[in-house]
Amino acid sequence: MKKTFLLLSMLFISMPLAAQNSSLADLNKRVDEISAPVMDIEARYWAGRVQSGSITIEEIEKNSKNWLGSESAKNKEISKIKKYLKSGKPVSVTEQERQRMDESTRKIRELMKNNENAAEKRLKEVDAIKSEVRDIKARELALGIKAGKYTVKNLREESKNWTGTAKGNKELVDLAVKYSKSKKKVSISEAEWDKLDENNRKVHTFLNNGKETDGDKALLKRNKKIRKVQEEVFELDARYWANRVAVVKNVTMEDLSKSSLNWVGERSYNQKLINRISENIKTGNTAALTDKEMKKLDKANEKVRNILKK
Repeated sequence: MKKTFLLLSMLFISMPLAAQNSSLADLNKRVDEISAPVMDIEARYWAGRVQSGSITIEEIEKNSKNWLGSESAKNKEISKIKKYLKSGKPVSVTEQERQRMDESTRKIRELMKNNENAAEKRLKEVDAIKSEVRDIKARELALGIKAGKYTVKNLREESKNWTGTAKGNKELVDLAVKYSKSKKKVSISEAEWDKLDENNRKVHTFLNNGKETDGDKALLKRNKKIRKVQEEVFELDARYWANRVAVVKNVTMEDLSKSSLNWVGERSYNQKLINRISENIKTGNTAALTDKEMKKLDKANEKVRNILKK
């Protein structure tokens, strides 16, 4: 029951997004009407998941861009989730409420089933867009497997609900698994991270009838602010971590590389930082930060945290 709800709520924009003889806006309106009665239940469900540590609010916000329904409805649900989390009180859903979520899920599935023909054409168009970064995406997934973010089994299960055709998604996972098993180092360059993120926005825009989504606009704006702050202390940050790895030895380069997959901000910047840390270790640029430098770095990190709170 819970897994069924997870797949339907996070969706990975896999289900049909255009009804026969109706616009995407019309379909979103119909989804909103079905989802509205259980929105508060869903909000408590996700807040409970965050409280249990099985997912973060940042991951939910990222995935919400791909939920079915209107932007306003998705934003409203995110606000409800945050409100429950801010209260600090434990939240959960009852068995009866789970049944109501399942019924909502069934209705949405039924709605989507009636649009399969139009959807198949749309998903093939999505495949064409995603093919531009297919190899990069496979390497991203391979890094996730190596980092323990998910298992191959889970990835194959989730891929059934990704955007695109079943054939295209299976081929992507097969390539990712191949990379994850390879003895060769799997990596993604700074430029490739940017290309991958741009392609994700391209898919979102296509599915939003050619209009950039509010979520993507907000994320781009936020990440630009974060990068501006981070760039000012880039060298200090790189030296700080190089010292931790090479001198203090309380973290490894492998640990940093894995955790960087979940760092906030632009992924290309995060890769740039990882590269510089590695370079510093090789060149011996691992001196501990002075008190003054540490204060400057702490201040920058505080600015980033404040940006994330907004």
